[in-house]
Amino acid sequence: MKHHFFVTQILISLFWMVFLFELFLSQSLTPSIPVLIDMGAMVTDRAQDFQESYRFLAHIFLHGSFLHVIMNSIALYFSGRFLETLIGRAWFFIIFLLSGYGGAEVALNFSDPHTVLIGASGAVMGVLGGLIYCAFLLPQSPLRKELIQSSYQIIIPSLIPFFSGVSYEAHLGGLLVGLLLGFVVTMLLKISSKFTHFLGILGAVVGMVALVGVGYKMMGF
Repeated sequence: MKHHFFVTQILISLFWMVFLFELFLSQSLTPSIPVLIDMGAMVTDRAQDFQESYRFLAHIFLHGSFLHVIMNSIALYFSGRFLETLIGRAWFFIIFLLSGYGGAEVALNFSDPHTVLIGASGAVMGVLGGLIYCAFLLPQSPLRKELIQSSYQIIIPSLIPFFSGVSYEAHLGGLLVGLLLGFVVTMLLKISSKFTHFLGILGAVVGMVALVGVGYKMMGF
C-alpha cells in the first residue's frame, strides 16, 4: 500500500514545510500569533463576507506548535493512506480540502468570534469520516474492523472538549462534511464512468490551483 498514497505524503510534507517557515518568520520555536494571522489564519472579522477568502484554505496548513503538527501528521498518515488507496488521489484530495473548508465554516459561525483558527484538524476529521463510510462498504475482514475501530479511537476524543484552545466546532464540521462526501464519492465511483473520473480530476485540478493561489497569499506579505 506504500505506493498508493502520494497525496497524503505531499500534504504531510507541506504541513512541515509551512510550519518551519512559521518558525523562521517568528524567530522562535513557537509560531507567533501575528505571523499566523499574516500567513492566513482564520480570523472572524477578516473571513466574514469572504473579504479574505483564501483563509478558508490557508489555515489548514498552519500549526501552532510541534505537538500540533505532529498529531495532525500522524492522524492524516493513518487515515489518508487508506482512504487515498480506496477512492483514488483526486477524490481524496477533494475530501481533504472541502472538509477543511467545511470545518472552518462551522467554526466561523459557532465558535468565539475572537478565535484565531489554524490547523488541519477539520480536514483530517473529514478524511476520517470518509474513511469510516468507505470502510463500512468493504467486505467483512480484519482490516475493515481495524479501520473502523481505529477511526473511532481518533474521532471520539477529538470531539470531547477536554482542552481549551481547541476548535471542536471545526472538528465536528470537518467530520460531517467528510461523511457526506464519503457517501457522494462512493456513489459516483459505483457509476465507474469516464465522466466520473473526469469530475474527480477536474476537482483536484481546481483544488490545486486554489492552493497555489493561497500559497502566494501566504508568502506575499
